[in-house]
Amino acid sequence: MTSLDCFKEMLVHSKEAPLAIVCHVKCDSREMREIMCLLVSELHRIRELLLTAPKSFLQAFDRDCNQPRNATQLRALPVAHCHEPFGTYVGPIPFVSTLSLPQLQELEVEDYALVSFQMLLLPSLTSLNWEPSTFHPVGHLLDLLQSTPLLRTLVIYDVEFMLGFETLDIHVELLHLQHLRVDCQLAACAALLSHLEFPKDIEVHLLINCEEPLEEEITDLQALNTAVCKTFTPKFLRSFDISPLEDEYDQLRGIVFTGWSAVLPHEFSGLDDPDPKPHLQLSFTVFEPIEKLVGMVCSQIPLSNVDYLRVNESKYYHIIRAWRDAFYRMANLTKLQVSGNTADTLPQALHVTNVPMADTDGVLSGEKMTLFPRLAFLRLQGVRFVEHPDLPPTEGDFISRLKGALKDRCAHGYVLAHLDICRNFLVGHMLEEIVKITYEGADYKGKVMILGVSNT
Repeated sequence: MTSLDCFKEMLVHSKEAPLAIVCHVKCDSREMREIMCLLVSELHRIRELLLTAPKSFLQAFDRDCNQPRNATQLRALPVAHCHEPFGTYVGPIPFVSTLSLPQLQELEVEDYALVSFQMLLLPSLTSLNWEPSTFHPVGHLLDLLQSTPLLRTLVIYDVEFMLGFETLDIHVELLHLQHLRVDCQLAACAALLSHLEFPKDIEVHLLINCEEPLEEEITDLQALNTAVCKTFTPKFLRSFDISPLEDEYDQLRGIVFTGWSAVLPHEFSGLDDPDPKPHLQLSFTVFEPIEKLVGMVCSQIPLSNVDYLRVNESKYYHIIRAWRDAFYRMANLTKLQVSGNTADTLPQALHVTNVPMADTDGVLSGEKMTLFPRLAFLRLQGVRFVEHPDLPPTEGDFISRLKGALKDRCAHGYVLAHLDICRNFLVGHMLEEIVKITYEGADYKGKVMILGVSNT
């Protein structure tokens, strides 16, 4: 039985039931044109149409088809270009652009320019997913988004071709938006978010390519952070993760910041359960220096109510050196997990120090600065406790420095209730130090604190 025979049989047996059609046209043929003619004759009952076809086929069919094109029940329309190079066509999508779509809610377009489907950006749309094929100005996109006020999902993949950026005076309200994902250049992303208004605390995922001169990157990053800060209420984010962004071959691409509205489980369950879907994900590629990026993001977005922080190691660079500068706003943090070399400078940061702090009026005070004043749980995962023997003791003996920091905190009333050490390769040295740790704080009454250690 041919594809045409199967399609005819399906139409007969389906009677007048609503249809969801997947039509993938690899090449022009008489059989495919007949199938398309049958498809058009049934447009009145098609609810979803996934159409992938070469532009040349759609152009030829559009010329030959004289049937009415009223897709009155169509709700979802994914359309993809195929077999043609990027950026070669900027006219209306043949055939598709001529359909009458009064009920269209979900539109997904791949490898077509914005001008090719702008006539499909209807007020009824609730979801737009677009992977462009050529350069596009942000202003044009914003202008067209004004006609889609009911959007709940907006996804723009633009890794290869950056969204253009220019002076904008457009303000777009998407007051029903729940999910936003944008992949593009840093300047374009900052411009887009700065001119969109949507509800607070929605899901925001941004993949940002940083290939500008450093001074421009810093300016655009500040603009992006300002836009992201306005996206969330001050106390919304409760868990936060910093990890290297790596490709499928474990090669470094950048860094990713992830935030959740709930406090994630921090105890090992014995199961490698994946994290829930995050509310915030900021992924940056090719931004240098990494330390500057971490400091700016973590000090500018609303993290004051974060309860649980994870900082994961990278074999390519130290993610964190200036812990205080990056995380001093996390005054409500109670749980911290640090992996690998990112812990190298943590002991110094945990000490209570006399650092002049400015109040809201800019007046310096003599108050002691304490990083993570509510910290009760600390997990060190894969941390090297003894570095190369040529290093001085202040840099090489991590466990001794950590012990000193915890004793200092305890003396000032900041007592760590639980220290969890796992995946450590120098257990003998670690135990030599751990068994000597004592606390004279009221909570422990001078007793030896028992630390759980696992070597898994």
